[in-house]
Amino acid sequence: FKDSPGNSGVQIRSRYDDAESWLDGPQVDINPPGFWRCGMIWDETRENKRWLYPEIPKDTWVDTSMAVSGIKFYYADDEPAWNEMEITANGTQLKAVMNGITIMQWDGDGVLNDENHQKYNVGMKGHIALQLHIKDELKMRYKDIVIKELK
Repeated sequence: FKDSPGNSGVQIRSRYDDAESWLDGPQVDINPPGFWRCGMIWDETRENKRWLYPEIPKDTWVDTSMAVSGIKFYYADDEPAWNEMEITANGTQLKAVMNGITIMQWDGDGVLNDENHQKYNVGMKGHIALQLHIKDELKMRYKDIVIKELK
């Protein structure tokens, strides 16, 4: 919804630590208020907590100059009212396509398989999760989720 504040995303190769109440791992962003940010990768892994894609220094924040041009994003009151997003994770290679446009293609070698990600058992393996920040007011709907193993 256009007037819905907040941010969401798809956690890939992530793990939830019950004892610490923390979800480690990379997240492919979906940000309706600023859809230009869709496809960017935020790493919630402890000791990392930074943008992986685009590759910018830690403690630096993304802005519209880093956006992929030509992104198509549909809100609930638009036609067709649904976005199609395909995320592929093959080794260290990640790719996201939204509504037919490649919005992220990144090689995470040296990052997704580094010592910190190995410590938390994320980056190269883990779970898929739909993310929404605590206390956000974002209204987000998902449907027709398909998970396929690459051969």
